[in-house]
Amino acid sequence: MAIHLSQSEIEFLQAAGVEKTKEAAYHFVRTKLVKCELIPNKGHPVFKAMRAIGAQDGKSLERNFNISCGKKPSERQVDMLVDNIMGWLRGEVQNSGKIQARIGEF
Repeated sequence: MAIHLSQSEIEFLQAAGVEKTKEAAYHFVRTKLVKCELIPNKGHPVFKAMRAIGAQDGKSLERNFNISCGKKPSERQVDMLVDNIMGWLRGEVQNSGKIQARIGEF
């Protein structure tokens, strides 16, 4: 089943902007994912992005990104995960056809 953002989630991202969204992605990667917590199905668009890229829990993190669950990841690994998350979100926003000037770099 393909994962996509809803219109309200796209509008949320547009209102938040790239930097706030990226901050949230870093926060969720550092606080939830690396502690092997299951990422919620609902809540923040970043959660949906994490599921879409195959980083929804510790097992998928190890399987898909070769990052050990429960072990502090390197900054390079965190950056790689956030880049993947932001890339997926960027694609969803651009495919929506509702790109605003504020997030043109999205």
